[in-house]
Amino acid sequence: MFSHVFDDMVRRYGLDRRAAEETIRVCRDRGVLAEYLREREEEVMEAMVILFDQKTAVEQYGDRREAFGRDEERNRADIVARGKDRRNVQSLHNGGLSDEFIASHLGLELAQVKAWVAELPKS
Repeated sequence: MFSHVFDDMVRRYGLDRRAAEETIRVCRDRGVLAEYLREREEEVMEAMVILFDQKTAVEQYGDRREAFGRDEERNRADIVARGKDRRNVQSLHNGGLSDEFIASHLGLELAQVKAWVAELPKS
């Protein structure tokens, strides 16, 4: 019953001290663990707040890991795209097209195209 009340209060107030206070109050009023809560209210309150802090920390860590994963995936995609762009620049340059056309056609900066063309082996 305590857990049920606790879940309801967390839904209502979030992971907040108010949820802990209301959980204890409602349980005491309903006679759920009433004697235990009277004797150890501060201890229970501290334990609940610590759990809130831990849960928040774990959720934040998960959020950071998820964001890191998205960033890593985006970086890998950028590397793959840059490799394809570089190969396309080489192919188009070898086909005799101008750096300006290549940049425009591939949506790249002209300076980047010129840098990659400069690195191509001279034939």
